[in-house]
Amino acid sequence: MIAKSYTLALLSSPHMKNARSCLLWLALYFLLALAVAFAVERRVGRNGPALFGAAIAGFVAWLGVTHLTNFGRKAGELWLIRKGMAGEEPRDGERFAAIGPISPIGSSRLVSPLTRTPAVAYSYLISRALVGGQKWDGVALIPASIRCGAHSVRLLALPELDITSDRLTGEAVVRHGEEYIRQTEFPKETSKDDGTARKDHGPRVESPTLRGGFFFEKVVKPGDVVCAIGRYSVARGGLHEVRLESGEPGRMMFKRIRAIGGSLMNAVIMIALVAAALTALYAFVPLNVARPSWLEIRLEDLLDERVRQPIARADLFPMPLVEPATSLNMFEARGRIRTAAGEANVTAAKAERIDGGIRILLYDGEREVAVLTVSPVGELRGLKLLNEEIAPSAAFTFRQLGGEVVGRVSWMKSEIPAIHAIFRTTVKGKPQPKALRAC
Repeated sequence: MIAKSYTLALLSSPHMKNARSCLLWLALYFLLALAVAFAVERRVGRNGPALFGAAIAGFVAWLGVTHLTNFGRKAGELWLIRKGMAGEEPRDGERFAAIGPISPIGSSRLVSPLTRTPAVAYSYLISRALVGGQKWDGVALIPASIRCGAHSVRLLALPELDITSDRLTGEAVVRHGEEYIRQTEFPKETSKDDGTARKDHGPRVESPTLRGGFFFEKVVKPGDVVCAIGRYSVARGGLHEVRLESGEPGRMMFKRIRAIGGSLMNAVIMIALVAAALTALYAFVPLNVARPSWLEIRLEDLLDERVRQPIARADLFPMPLVEPATSLNMFEARGRIRTAAGEANVTAAKAERIDGGIRILLYDGEREVAVLTVSPVGELRGLKLLNEEIAPSAAFTFRQLGGEVVGRVSWMKSEIPAIHAIFRTTVKGKPQPKALRAC
């Protein structure tokens, strides 16, 4: 029983919650990176560009999701503050915003460690250097309640203080910091049922020397108007999982409205950048995988018809910008074919000169599965798939460099027949008097 209680307390501790949160965000990044890697690999057919795209675009997408999450959180807080200002009663187990002056309960007193200011709650940070130096930090709370209209709401747990803190300087601050470190047992964490709580983290030092160090302190003083957002417990009459800030309600609302706008704008920009990059990749880099799905082939046909051909007709820039067949080995081909006679993969290619052009032969292993007849000016004049003649209206690109030809053919106007193939091979036979050019 004791072991079970200890395990539950450990899992519900702030450090474990922070660790779980970090792991969830890390898992989200890997999922987004994996999705980007899959999208890129299914386009270019290579792991190198896919991993590079996953690392960059996945991180940008992750930033967009974090901003989107922050947008939702700030919008939820704004709604809670509006309800709190309207005097709505808190409900058990639900998040609630307690807005009003805060005051200690009973005779408990608290003084901040660096400025010796009377406080209801404080947090501090002492560091010998901004990076790599020893540091001490902590937070404390005494039993306190917030007056909200006709009722009071207690703070049941150490709050996260959302209060601006400037760097403190002066001999008194250094002296107070050294004295606090000497008199405090580090590390230490205490909590009582009445709401008293304290945490101090840092190394134990008998005679600290802090001159030239960095000192920060956040203090909530008795009587300050605060907004505490947390989960309400009817049984204990207070809030736990608390985030607390001070200031007038109007300023708190404006702060969140500004944060909502900024988060939404950043999320839209980040997600739009990734979407635009993937859209450009799919539009300007033809499909280049060994065995594409028919859905990918259908998408490729739509891109040819709706994107590439209009851009090419507008003469904005050459299409396609990237010719995937140049990445193939000589005599290699990739793709799929489907007709009423069945399906076949495309794995190899050969080419030969004929009267009036070039004939390109595509193979699945040793079996001939497609024949493309290309005119002297690079136009597709004939297309045969598994011995079935097809109207030569496919999207077709073709380029000849000396005795080497590379090209791509894609056609899927209906479920059957259909083809998508890229190829690289050499041409047998005597050269034609007139050089071929790309279609």
